Amino acid sequence: MAKTNDIENPYIPEFEKYLRTPEPSVRERADYWRTAIGLQAVDQLTVSDFLKQTAQQHIEGQINTEEAEERIKTYYQAKEARLPDDDEKEEADKVAMNITKLLSEQSFTFSVAGFAAIHRQIFKGVFKHAGSFRDYDFSKKEWALNGDSVLYGSCLELRATLDYDINQEKQFDYTNLALPDAISHIANFVGLYYQVSAFDRIPEY
Repeated sequence: MAKTNDIENPYIPEFEKYLRTPEPSVRERADYWRTAIGLQAVDQLTVSDFLKQTAQQHIEGQINTEEAEERIKTYYQAKEARLPDDDEKEEADKVAMNITKLLSEQSFTFSVAGFAAIHRQIFKGVFKHAGSFRDYDFSKKEWALNGDSVLYGSCLELRATLDYDINQEKQFDYTNLALPDAISHIANFVGLYYQVSAFDRIPEY
């Protein structure tokens, strides 16, 4: 999949005015979209201008979440002329929309099933395997590691490993922990989760 070289600033210029508004609900929706689009940028994916326009209408309260989701879906269904980067933008748009919807629900279960549900919701309509644990071992070149591969967890131990890491994190006491130490511990947990890579798949070209 072709990807852009520059990581887009998650503080999208079109959204900055919403982050300064006195209306809490507007700021909240703008922050959800900023986060969702920024996460696509981290993976070097760029959303379409249509997605940004839809996001602005949603932020301003002109359309609700379901209407925004339907607009993104039908936009690509009705698109007759496909451009070279349309597949990339369609993925980025749909995932950004799904993340925004997930954030607006403000619910989270810190469990193996909870992580599977999040993966399923984020990649709904994008990947057929959304929310499904991988059933094979693999390695892949990571652009963030200059082409090297992470040593991913065995497919036979994914659930058990993830369950262990989650339970260890649940038992960790953050009381009186200095902020840098708390950040370091959270980063370590995220690294362990990434190494398990329970839902990853080998990219298809």
